[in-house]
Amino acid sequence: MDGPVRRFHRMYICFAAWKEGRMKGCRPLIGLDGAHLKGHHLGQLLTAIGIDDNNGIFPIAFSIAVVENQETWTWFLQYLKWDIKIKRDNNYTFMTDKQKRLGNAIAGLFPNAEHRHCVRHLYNNFKAKHPGEGLKQLVWNAARSSTVVWYNRHMEELRVLNEQAWRWFEDKNPAQWSRAYFRDESKCDILLNNLCESFNSTILHARDKPIITMLEIRMDLMVRNANRRVACERWKDLVGPMIKKILDKIGQRATCYKAHRSGEFIFQITGSGDMGSKHVIDLGLHTCTCKRWQLSGIPCVHAICAIRFKKQETALYCDDYLMPSSYLESYNPMIYPIAGEDD
Repeated sequence: MDGPVRRFHRMYICFAAWKEGRMKGCRPLIGLDGAHLKGHHLGQLLTAIGIDDNNGIFPIAFSIAVVENQETWTWFLQYLKWDIKIKRDNNYTFMTDKQKRLGNAIAGLFPNAEHRHCVRHLYNNFKAKHPGEGLKQLVWNAARSSTVVWYNRHMEELRVLNEQAWRWFEDKNPAQWSRAYFRDESKCDILLNNLCESFNSTILHARDKPIITMLEIRMDLMVRNANRRVACERWKDLVGPMIKKILDKIGQRATCYKAHRSGEFIFQITGSGDMGSKHVIDLGLHTCTCKRWQLSGIPCVHAICAIRFKKQETALYCDDYLMPSSYLESYNPMIYPIAGEDD
């Protein structure tokens, strides 16, 4: 109440179809972000977006609030935690822009979860003080490095090139922005918070509408769920189209490597393309010493070399999260239609 007047404060929405689909089929990674509402009544749209088994965005929940601060993020995440039944937060990964208020809310509610920061936002803050193409390349190389050895090598190159730029990262925890320190439970190695940004862009047309009208994005989301379900039934490969593209792209480089058998599932892979590197592959445990397989759930170039040596199908070695059955589990629940205002 604002004196005698009732005023809108905030509202949280998580459709049953999203809640059920996320728990059944999606990976335990959640992107969080806020976006401005552009209509006559200003406010903030807070979103929680997951990633499906074809590397597409999977909305989980959203909220409309007057302001974006630690209180509203804590309120939003409390409902989210209850809705999707997060009991063991150490299995979860949260991806955000580097916002202190949101970071505090996550730390308070999910103290054991992994918290990644979007590297694009990190780099934008960095380049304001340290511009230059050479520095940019080294920062992104360090972020993409999947092993600590390679991370340290790129950071040392950064120190040699510009010590002040290197010192800028002294208080930046690499576990929040470099793959070398990421956990592998989420089977997702993304460095950017594109999940939320893509969703916010998709509903841009609705963000300047009055609140009740804006909430009718429900219909677009209902149709989207149904279209994903129908599309999956037409898949001809063992994995989704996006994952198949990634496998094909990685597979093109596998000819630069040679597999040497040690046991039924264990191989040493030697390469000619990157200074004769050597890696150990265990096809049974789905591991490689380059760590890319564990991070993404998709066989790395070294694994593909060993799989081809055994004359087996590469897609069979993708993580269970990436299979069509999991994708269907995510999109089988329906967002139901609603009768018009007159009815």
